[in-house]
Amino acid sequence: MFGSVVVLAGLVAVAMSVAGSSATANDRKTHLAGPLTRADGGVPGPGASSGARPAGLCHDSAPPGASPATLAYVAATNAVIPQWNAVSHAIGENGGMARPQDFLSEVDADSQLLGRLDEVSFAGHTASLAADFELYVRSYVVKLQTVVRHGPTTTAMATLGQLDRKRAAASRLLRVALGLSPSYTCQWLRPGAVPGGAVSTYGGFGTPSGRTG
Repeated sequence: MFGSVVVLAGLVAVAMSVAGSSATANDRKTHLAGPLTRADGGVPGPGASSGARPAGLCHDSAPPGASPATLAYVAATNAVIPQWNAVSHAIGENGGMARPQDFLSEVDADSQLLGRLDEVSFAGHTASLAADFELYVRSYVVKLQTVVRHGPTTTAMATLGQLDRKRAAASRLLRVALGLSPSYTCQWLRPGAVPGGAVSTYGGFGTPSGRTG
């Protein structure tokens, strides 16, 4: 598909080093965790703000007679759902604020997803949709790492929110093409921001704050 995630792994190592020093300095909150969003981009429902869901309830399932690509995709996403749950729970427990380690945990989960998707043999139109989805996930991960390294500037956080929405839209299209529901059964809090929201400060930087569906 897009090759390995070796480059991402290297960036994660750098980001972890930077985040470690940031977190131990004052254990300051980073910035807004949101947007509150389903992984597929759906509208959050009641109880979503807690970010806490048993992993088993969130796992996806393929319909009878599903293609090998669909089965492999479901297995790939199910493998990282426990990590998405953990990030969401950590953010919810921290009052909706994401700390550097939450960004890095999301990077780790999404990088693992990319690695697993590299092993899936998508075909035809589905291959194109999968490529789009992987591109947005990879871009989202890189932007997360940029924010950890350089701080949550308004522009960076707005871009992160845009990538998250594009990723969600690409996910819906791919899932439908694979014969799956466009929606996951669970909702997750992810690191991100809503342009034009309230401001939360971190290290002298101001970042947009808010939630989206």
